[in-house]
Amino acid sequence: MADKSNDPVAMWQNMIGEMEKGFNSFANQAMSSPEFSKVMNQVGGASEFGWHGVTLTDEAKTDAVLGAMPVAFPIFQWHDDTFTLPPSAVRLASSMVAENQAFRLGRAVYAFQFHFEADRAVVDYWTTAFADTVTARWPDWPERLPAEAARNAAMADQSGLAIARAWVATI
Repeated sequence: MADKSNDPVAMWQNMIGEMEKGFNSFANQAMSSPEFSKVMNQVGGASEFGWHGVTLTDEAKTDAVLGAMPVAFPIFQWHDDTFTLPPSAVRLASSMVAENQAFRLGRAVYAFQFHFEADRAVVDYWTTAFADTVTARWPDWPERLPAEAARNAAMADQSGLAIARAWVATI
């Protein structure tokens, strides 16, 4: 078996796994509270859940992380909000719902609204781990998941891995 201790993708995947452990505990508590649901329903705005398309900006075409990506691609989304860009940020991607899907500050500081780390296995896990939250907001998701995954998951998985590899290469 190959030594993965110096493999940037393996290190990235391990880091994401460790972050998810802590996040999942917090998120399960927060999202199961009535207060969380009430606030999310009041906020409204830029709500996306499932695989949705993002479109790269002209600035992204020469970006170290997103420059090799297709101009538009599906990627997993799970958010009910949006944000304004910080000063001197370069917008790199947008969607029909949220103008700010990705940006860069300086050479290697990136922020993403979409979940490029969420491959099909992660989406399946989230669907199960957060089943009450998911079905409360999107009751038809368990029925839609197989068809949406068949349409979008392979391309989204490839895109997410390409983003992760390109970002790790910048640092």
